[in-house]
Amino acid sequence: MPDPSGYGLRPEQLASHASEIANQKVDVIVGAGDHAIRAAQQATQNCSDLRQHGGHARGWPRASVARPEGNITGTSILSTELNGKRQEILMDLLPTVRSMAALADANPYTPQHLQMLQELTRGRGIELSVYRVSEPEDIAGAIDKAKSSGGGALNVLASPFLFNRRQAIREQVATLSLPAMYMAPDIAEEGGLIAYGANIVGLWGGTHGPANGCVAARCESCRRTGRTADQVRAGDQPQDREAALPYYS
Repeated sequence: MPDPSGYGLRPEQLASHASEIANQKVDVIVGAGDHAIRAAQQATQNCSDLRQHGGHARGWPRASVARPEGNITGTSILSTELNGKRQEILMDLLPTVRSMAALADANPYTPQHLQMLQELTRGRGIELSVYRVSEPEDIAGAIDKAKSSGGGALNVLASPFLFNRRQAIREQVATLSLPAMYMAPDIAEEGGLIAYGANIVGLWGGTHGPANGCVAARCESCRRTGRTADQVRAGDQPQDREAALPYYS
């Protein structure tokens, strides 16, 4: 059963919302993103939690993809782990640009992660400025500052918060003629310059279908999520299942 009231919640709102869902005595929760999955895991005792997740090791509440812990399983899209790969692609695409910027959700990223990304970029003789945002109204100003400070390209780092605001970001960088890299091919298909990662919309059946341009290749991810949920409801133990990895492009 879809949960429209959970769409777009900030991290600090998720714990109470997950508790409300768990109190409804559901068998399986399907969620996305580090914060949502951690909130669901903490809220559930006897409820299996099917993970549709994109996150780095700190946000991956299980021992490993192959050996899970607790009541989580599903698909890991490794979204934050791919930030470095996206930065490399962006640098290859624009070899003459010597100053770039990254737009980062302030909630999931540690200073160490962002520093590693800057060091990777500096190793190619390019400076990377990071602009962290925590509220929707911060995004436009951060992008304007990235451009006015001399940034010749923008890496929009992976996060559900920024993905959900992709249209506004895409329109603004187009207005500024600022080349941008995104976390998912969906955004490139919608008009963004370039992207690398899993097809996010294709991982979800609730927001994906013929009316939204559904194609068979994407729908396999939706069917896989449903099959996994059914298998867990039938008695499979989440901790015994290896997390799946989708196709990256």
